[in-house]
Amino acid sequence: MKKSEIKISKTAAIVALSAVLAVGTLCTTALPVCDSTAYATPYIKTRSNKTTVLTITVNGTKLKRHGYYVTSTKRKSEKVAMIPLRATANAMGITITKNENGTYKIDNGQMNTTITIGEDSYYAVTSIKGRVGMTAPFTLGAAPVVKNHKIYIPATLLTPLYGNADKVVTIKKNTITIDTTKDDSSKGTTDNSSIPCPITEWNSLSELEKAVGFTVVIPEKLSSLNVKTYADISGDLAEIFYTNGTDEILYRMSKGTEDNSGDYSEYNTTEKVTVGDNSITICGNDGRYYLAKWSDASYSYSLNMGQSGVEKAEILTYLTFTD
Repeated sequence: MKKSEIKISKTAAIVALSAVLAVGTLCTTALPVCDSTAYATPYIKTRSNKTTVLTITVNGTKLKRHGYYVTSTKRKSEKVAMIPLRATANAMGITITKNENGTYKIDNGQMNTTITIGEDSYYAVTSIKGRVGMTAPFTLGAAPVVKNHKIYIPATLLTPLYGNADKVVTIKKNTITIDTTKDDSSKGTTDNSSIPCPITEWNSLSELEKAVGFTVVIPEKLSSLNVKTYADISGDLAEIFYTNGTDEILYRMSKGTEDNSGDYSEYNTTEKVTVGDNSITICGNDGRYYLAKWSDASYSYSLNMGQSGVEKAEILTYLTFTD
C-alpha cells in the first residue's frame, strides 16, 4: 500500500444487493448498532498527527464541503470515509426528508433508504411505483453522525442507491469521487429498474406456508415471541419477523442448501456448533452473536438476532426444535 493511500472499509454487505438478487431474496432487518464513541471528534488524526480532510467530487464537480475519516467499528485498522449528507444530496439531486421519529429518508427517485443517527444499520428499498423490493440489511462500519449541525454519512451508502456499481464511489489519495454516470455490468448498474423483486406479507403462518408450498419449521424458543410480520419472497423463501420487546429477530427458511440469510456483513468470529442433528454456523463480533445459518438435505435456515446480538450461550437456545 502506498503511503498516500488509506485502506477503506469495503464490507461484503455493500454487495448484498447483487448477491441477494442472484437467489431472489430481498428483505431487511436491523443489524448491530455501532459504538458512537468512534465519532467523538469531527476529524480523525493520522499517525503524523495531521488532520485528514477529504475532497469530494460529484459527477465532475468539486464540492465546497469536505469529508473525513473515522475508524471502522468492524476493523480498527480500517477507515470509513464520511461525507456531508445535505451538500452531497443537493449536488446529486437527492431528496432528504426528516421523519417525525427523527430518522431521515434519502431518495434518488429510484431507490431510497432511511437512516438513523448513531445506528450503523442500512438497507435500500425501491422508490418505483408499483414495484416492491428491498436489499438485504448491511452495515458499513460507521453510523450517520451530526457534526457542527451537519449530518455525515458513510460515502459507500450511495452505492446500493445507484445499482450497486463498484465505481459509483471511489476513494483514493484523500479524494472521494462520486460518479453516477458510470456503469459496471459485472458488479451492478446505475439502472435500478430491474432491482426490485416481490415480497408478499401474510396474516398467518398457515397463509405463509400455503404461499411457499412447504411446512415452515420454527425453532421452539421463537414460538414464545411476538410475530411482527409473516412474508414470502418470490414464493420461494419464508421469513418471519419476531420482536422480543427490544430487538427484531428475523427467521428464514427456504428450499435448497444455499445461504438464505441475506447477511453479507464481515464478522470477527465465525464458528461451527452442533445442535441436535444440525451443524450450524454462528457469526458475531466481540463476544456478541448476530447470525446463525444452517441447512439440511432439503432446506436452508437462518436466524438474525437483531441490533444488540446475544451471547453464545443464548443464541444456542434459539436453535433447538420441538420433535
